[in-house]
Amino acid sequence: MDTYSVYMAKNEVENAQFVLYSDTTKSGLTASVTAFENEAGNTIPAELYYEMYVTTTDLREDFVLGATAGDSIIREGETPDPVVPLKNIGAFQLNGGKSQAFFIKLRSAEDTPSGWYSAQLDIKNDKGQVVKTATVFAYVWDFTISEETALRTSFYIGNDT
Repeated sequence: MDTYSVYMAKNEVENAQFVLYSDTTKSGLTASVTAFENEAGNTIPAELYYEMYVTTTDLREDFVLGATAGDSIIREGETPDPVVPLKNIGAFQLNGGKSQAFFIKLRSAEDTPSGWYSAQLDIKNDKGQVVKTATVFAYVWDFTISEETALRTSFYIGNDT
């Protein structure tokens, strides 16, 4: 794909995930994204994140609500989970035959004008040449999400359950 679209309200954090793949290993790659900009020159800042992978082995099916390996959404292998700002990683490597996930984080402000915005995502090789580019669109709806939450929640995570 060479385009992506994100839909968001004013005062919202949203993201667009993208995945890179190569049959052969590629080292020294970098990625950059411009701020999202509309026709009037208004902008929404954007930041790139690198998705790290957790290796899952010897899964206990009784911990996945009785699901079997065949029907579980949690499978043995590599699962993308923690994310870090790409600026903390710098250059990255694509391992041959494996996908690498990333995401673009953007946040609209309370006064962000509604409408379409676009940004350019570039992937460069170790020589600094652009090898992949994509246009990313964001549409900001004409309503604002309050800072005050309307949903009260609580949860508990215990090692014994």
